[in-house]
Amino acid sequence: MPQQPKDTTATLNYFLDPSLGGTDVLYVGTACEKRRKHDPRTVKISDIRGSMEKPSIHTHGFQLVERESPEKEFEDDERIKRVYYPDCMGLIKEVTGATKVTPMSHIVRRQSFQTAKEKEKDLDDMARSTAPSTATFVHVDQSYNGARARINGLLPDADLDSHRWGIINVWRPIERPVTRSALAMCDARSIRYADLVEVTAQFPQYSKPSTTDEDKENQVPKGGKDPYAYRAPFGIWQVKAPKVEGEHKWFYASEMRPEEALVLKIFDSKKEGVARRSPHTAFTSPEDYGPERQTLEVRCFVEWEDQTFE
Repeated sequence: MPQQPKDTTATLNYFLDPSLGGTDVLYVGTACEKRRKHDPRTVKISDIRGSMEKPSIHTHGFQLVERESPEKEFEDDERIKRVYYPDCMGLIKEVTGATKVTPMSHIVRRQSFQTAKEKEKDLDDMARSTAPSTATFVHVDQSYNGARARINGLLPDADLDSHRWGIINVWRPIERPVTRSALAMCDARSIRYADLVEVTAQFPQYSKPSTTDEDKENQVPKGGKDPYAYRAPFGIWQVKAPKVEGEHKWFYASEMRPEEALVLKIFDSKKEGVARRSPHTAFTSPEDYGPERQTLEVRCFVEWEDQTFE
């Protein structure tokens, strides 16, 4: 039986100018990341399930697809790479028409921004975050310049000049449906280039793990990979608040299930005729209920080798 659409209203956190107390540097994976000031605005968020026009990756910048995962537990990083990455590669090729997809990284989130903020309230600003959490500000993972810097850092042999390329994420719930802290996506056509503000994502270089009390805040988490390992800074987009009500068109998928996935465009080198990026954010809603959401996001370098670079 089809789910009933649930349009909602929520307050989203937009970029706040530094002159008003905001900042143009994001210290990733730190306690102060949870303390940044924003420009909150109340917006309408339409449920994809009730939309007359079904959003698509190249028009809106995102697309909801039915896609059962071959991996169910998502507890082992190496198994995720071995079992789940190939499925993401195939999904992106099907949805985008890309000829080559290279997964770069993934992140599992099992706690909300609010939970993380409470856990870290007594930590120093530059102390390491306790674990990955939802991101509750309007952003795109890389700016146009940041996308090139990110690929150069991760895949130094990648060809970024002879054909079209991009960065696309596959985002899905794991274990249970999302009933709180859902992901909102903005129709790329409703965001002007002038609305975008480049912010530097800075990764602190923490000391090595220590058993001493004074250094315990900066320890690498026990077990698994380090989600906040140092990497070179790069640019991300944040977004200025809309000037008029309804200017930015927001969507989400209500009660998204583990059998569904969102394909989300972060960057596209093609400059005309397609969505180049989709700003997004987690949000809280009056309709939220149930346990914290658990999600997996896989980030991929995508190439259209049969199309020229633009």
